Amino acid sequence: MATRLTNKNTGIKNKPIRPDQIGLGEIAINNHESGAFLQVKNNLGEIIRVGGVIIQDEQPGLAQKGAFWLSVSKDTLFVFTGNHWHPMAGAGEEGPAAPPEIVPPGDGTLSIIGPDGVTVGTFTANQKENTNINLPPPKWAEIQDLPCLYVCNSYIPSLAVLPE
Repeated sequence: MATRLTNKNTGIKNKPIRPDQIGLGEIAINNHESGAFLQVKNNLGEIIRVGGVIIQDEQPGLAQKGAFWLSVSKDTLFVFTGNHWHPMAGAGEEGPAAPPEIVPPGDGTLSIIGPDGVTVGTFTANQKENTNINLPPPKWAEIQDLPCLYVCNSYIPSLAVLPE
């Protein structure tokens, strides 16, 4: 009886595999009809796209090192080098127009600052710059003298009847 081997795979368009999902020497397969391709992990731990061509007019939002993109409207084939789509061929004598530079994401921090100026929490965010979110001060005047629930020993003094 034959043994069936199955590689990690997906049918979602341009879905990359994460480095923690694949080991050295393993292959991941994307079999979407827009252009099937393989992905492998190199010795630096980067996911590299192997084979397959993305065929669409607009620049792909997701790019992996080694990816090919054929822009039918520009009649140009591009290759992604890790930070830029480089034209390879096409577009007649003038050469292809270079697509916009892709800015790689950073490891900025997202900090939540309380109304008293104290940092409540800090998180690493996939963004280029650091960002603060400042919480507004509480507006006690808006809730003062309004009924409220205070639970202590199952007693709620502000309600005549317990809620259902």
